[in-house]
Amino acid sequence: MSTHLNRSFAILALASSLAASGALAQAAKDPHAGHDMSKMQMPSSSKGAKPGKAHVMVMTLDASTPADGATVKGSPANLSLTLSHAMVFRSVQLRTTAGQRVPLNAALPTTMVKTVTIPVRPLSPGQYIVEWRAESGHEMVGSFSFTVQ
Repeated sequence: MSTHLNRSFAILALASSLAASGALAQAAKDPHAGHDMSKMQMPSSSKGAKPGKAHVMVMTLDASTPADGATVKGSPANLSLTLSHAMVFRSVQLRTTAGQRVPLNAALPTTMVKTVTIPVRPLSPGQYIVEWRAESGHEMVGSFSFTVQ
């Protein structure tokens, strides 16, 4: 009886091990493995996308300077964007709420980073929107806004 029980435990342990390694192998293939998916959503334009095609996920930043929704006294010297995991920032754009683009004169890093800091020329009082795009096997986009007094 005890031999039969030991074999049952051995089979159960082997099955658990195989299942776990399969899950790990699947996670290694999953570009979203290790990402906090609660901060991400599919934009409406990608709903109904064809299977197998690249998709864009909307993601909130872990942190930004200025903070999303903040009102700052005087123009910030820099914009800082921090992601939950390292990615390659492909673009960061600054616009007024009227849609006017504010030039940013900084080269983005070409390697995967969690944080990017970009110098900003003096900004006039008003509300601004920062839009960004980054990728690491999949594309993430997001935006935040702030007001300069």
